[in-house]
Amino acid sequence: MGSFSREFISIVAGAGDAWLKIISGLLSNNATVIVPVKSYDELQLLKEVTAPVTTGELVTLLTDLSDYNKAAGFLEDIKACFGNIDLIVLVFDNDCPDNPLTEVSYTEWERMVHDSISACFIAGKIILQSMKRQTHGMYITISNTPSPAHGNLSSLAAIAGCMQAELSKLFAAEVKLYGIKYYHVFTDPAQEDGHHVARYIIQLYKNEVKHPENTFQIISA
Repeated sequence: MGSFSREFISIVAGAGDAWLKIISGLLSNNATVIVPVKSYDELQLLKEVTAPVTTGELVTLLTDLSDYNKAAGFLEDIKACFGNIDLIVLVFDNDCPDNPLTEVSYTEWERMVHDSISACFIAGKIILQSMKRQTHGMYITISNTPSPAHGNLSSLAAIAGCMQAELSKLFAAEVKLYGIKYYHVFTDPAQEDGHHVARYIIQLYKNEVKHPENTFQIISA
C-alpha cells in the first residue's frame, strides 16, 4: 500500500482513540492532515500522540465544526490555503448515557442532538457543498457504535446512530452525481482498536476493501 504525496490534503475532525490513530496513520502515509481542535488541551494531546511520526504535515486550527459559522469560516480558510480537499473524515463519539429514554434528562438529550446529529448535518452540508464544486474527493463519517440494528445500544446512542445513518444515505445519494465518494463506517470499540480503524480508512480511500461500492461499511474484528 503506497504512501500519499505531500500534496494529498485531508481533514480529520472528531474525538477519541480512532480520531488520533487516523491522523497518525495519514501522517505516516505522508499526507497533509488538517485538524480542527476545540481546546488547548486537545491540541497538546494531538501533538503528543503524533510526535513520533516524522512524515506528512500536521496543520491544526482552533475551531468548533459543530458551530455553523465557525465551520464555514474554517473551510474557507482551508480552501484558500490548500485548494481542493482529497479526503474528509468525521469521527463521531456517540457516548450517551444508558438511561431509559423516559429517564433521560433534557440536558442529555440536547447534548446528544448537538454533538451527534447537528454536528453531522453541519459538517456534511458545508463541506460537501464545497466538494461538489471540485467534483472529486472522499467524505467518510465514522460512528464509533455498531450499526443501528445492534441490540445493545442505549436509547440515545441508537437514535444518534440512526439519524447519522439517515443523513449519510441522503448525502451519499446527492454527491454521487458530482463524483464524490461518500462512506459511513460503523465501528465497535469493544472489538476494534484505533489502529485497525485507521488502516481501514486508508484502504477505503485506495479502493482496497471488499465492497467499495457500498456506502455503509462495517469494520469486523
